[in-house]
Amino acid sequence: GCEWDGLITIPEASGNSVDLGPEITLVLGQRDTLTAVPGSGNVDSISWWPNDGVRLPPLSYIVAPVQTTLYQVTVTTTTGCRAKGSVLVKVLDETPVYVPNVFSPNGNEQNDRFMVFAGPAVTEISVFRVFDRWGNMVHEATGFAPNDPAFGWDGNFQGSEMDPAVFVYYIELELPNGQRKVLRGDVLLMR
Repeated sequence: GCEWDGLITIPEASGNSVDLGPEITLVLGQRDTLTAVPGSGNVDSISWWPNDGVRLPPLSYIVAPVQTTLYQVTVTTTTGCRAKGSVLVKVLDETPVYVPNVFSPNGNEQNDRFMVFAGPAVTEISVFRVFDRWGNMVHEATGFAPNDPAFGWDGNFQGSEMDPAVFVYYIELELPNGQRKVLRGDVLLMR
């Protein structure tokens, strides 16, 4: 029948949190790894949204968005506490492509082929055509990766060297988001 009266202070449970870091900016075609950093507790489960990336155990996620995307993560601890975090991944729709305006197919292994140079924002060269000043197609390559000299023009047509002149090109590029971009211009062939 004893009674005891006293004051007991129970500390407030610390809130669970998760950090994904600062905002990220990528060029279209690039990828990055997001890493969830939980504030406390042992992680029981983790879920990412949108789930278009590649999950790396235990808390990382590789993303390559084709447009600006808000990535969210939910972490649940072994004690049942949940925390949510998010990070904005901005995508710059830049297409870094370099098409030379002159080339010299003279066999010195420098600038011998007219070709398309591009960064990761270009997944494929769908069409690459070169025409002479009368509109005759002197070179065509389709469906290849950029930066590949095997698909470049060597300055020959039907087994014969072309004379120095200005030629016109037409290029269709395919981007990671499925869009196509067309480039037109001219190139000077020098011997």
